[in-house]
Amino acid sequence: MFRMPQSPAALIIAAFLILDALIIVYTRTAGASLDSHQPIGGQLVMLALHTGLAWRIWHRSPVAWTILLALTSILTILILFGASWPWSPLVLGFAAMLAAQIALLLTPAIRHHLRQTRANHWVGSPSLHHSTL
Repeated sequence: MFRMPQSPAALIIAAFLILDALIIVYTRTAGASLDSHQPIGGQLVMLALHTGLAWRIWHRSPVAWTILLALTSILTILILFGASWPWSPLVLGFAAMLAAQIALLLTPAIRHHLRQTRANHWVGSPSLHHSTL
């Protein structure tokens, strides 16, 4: 059985991915006018990409964190500047969910998780660099 790690970073990463799935549901239902021209496949590819990057963040990759933060920020900017003013509640809802994802990525728990080195994470485990012969 799968057990979710209980660290704050793990819960924040899970919340990010849940929001990602909710964004797809939102744009396909309430915000249907936002992505009516987009096939669902494109959104599922982005979900898979975000999931892969989140997995790398869990494994302490600052590069993955930077890419995911940049992708989410760029999408937020494109949504806000691509929509005509005044923004509809649908656009504002989409932008609010994206802003929540950005806020999750910028939390101290995620930044602290990324700063921990693999050596600190595996304290007490045998070194992979030394032979046990």
